[in-house]
Amino acid sequence: MKILLLGFVRIAHMPYMHDYSSMLKHDHELHLVSWNRNGKVDIPPPDGVAKSFIFRELIEDENPLYSKLPHIYRYRRFVIELTKRERYDKIVVLHSTPGIAIFNFLQKHYKGNYLLDYRDVSHENHVFYRELIRKLSLGAGIVVASSSDFFKYLDNPNKVLLKHNLLLETSKTIPRRCENPILVRYWGMIRHEQANIALIDELGGDKRFELHYNGREERVAENLKVHVSKKRYGNVFFHGAYQPAERLEFAANTNIIHNIYKNDFITKGAMGNKYYDGIQFHIPQMCTAESIMGNKTVSKGLGIAIDYTKSGFKEQIANYMANINYAGFDISCKKELEYIQSDNAIANKAIARFFQGIK
Repeated sequence: MKILLLGFVRIAHMPYMHDYSSMLKHDHELHLVSWNRNGKVDIPPPDGVAKSFIFRELIEDENPLYSKLPHIYRYRRFVIELTKRERYDKIVVLHSTPGIAIFNFLQKHYKGNYLLDYRDVSHENHVFYRELIRKLSLGAGIVVASSSDFFKYLDNPNKVLLKHNLLLETSKTIPRRCENPILVRYWGMIRHEQANIALIDELGGDKRFELHYNGREERVAENLKVHVSKKRYGNVFFHGAYQPAERLEFAANTNIIHNIYKNDFITKGAMGNKYYDGIQFHIPQMCTAESIMGNKTVSKGLGIAIDYTKSGFKEQIANYMANINYAGFDISCKKELEYIQSDNAIANKAIARFFQGIK
């Protein structure tokens, strides 16, 4: 079977594409589409991908949707021409956005023969877009989602499979570092400027803490660095982009994970990568209060929930770290990881059956 892995970003920013390439490479011919949006050197496609096709148009993630539409239209044309030429049997739609971009084409030529991997929400607060997502899921042969909160946007949510954002590491024993200062660390794409300014101002200049950022530095990160410089905070550090395997290195120098985002429509129901890293690396995390991650973190004994809009929360962090029961915490991480792996095993079995042609 000839399968297209349809991406909408650079390969380096599609970590869950590797799940499909490793699962399907032995029995199928795999092709990959990526979009290099910033012109920088990308990582190579994973083993098992026979052909890799790159759409190259520069676009800023922060730009408004209307300014992106001409680029998306040209991406749509690129994908449709490729698909007609290569005659794929099935398509893995990595994220809903590329599925929306070629929506009519999918419904006409691939109904029942594409997998929708629904990892994030974007414009679902608009009725017309929400209806497109529902119809996109209705036409899919199989639908997986990264958060149970996303099920409400999908047709027949009882048939949606939960596939968590777990990038499982084979070597994940992280030595526990307990001495001061408390090392707070963020990794991933640096965004949500105001939430990060609130955290920086709360911890900046307090010798009990160090705040570290590992991740791609674009407009938001540059603004944060300017803010840190103006405030002359000597305990806030930016380390730049990293490769996924490097997470083990800086996780070993982390006491608590900064997993705080603006609690808006897009992020409130999302399950971020660092939630799963914290569980498998056995590192406490702090999440945004009243978000799905914040609620899970507290209820499952994995960390604390922070209201970053109110000052004084650094004492909440310090008190939590001073009184954490690591024996109980380790048990909580183990239980949650087992639960997550069970969900993913069910989803992966269904995915394998779909690509074997078994209904």
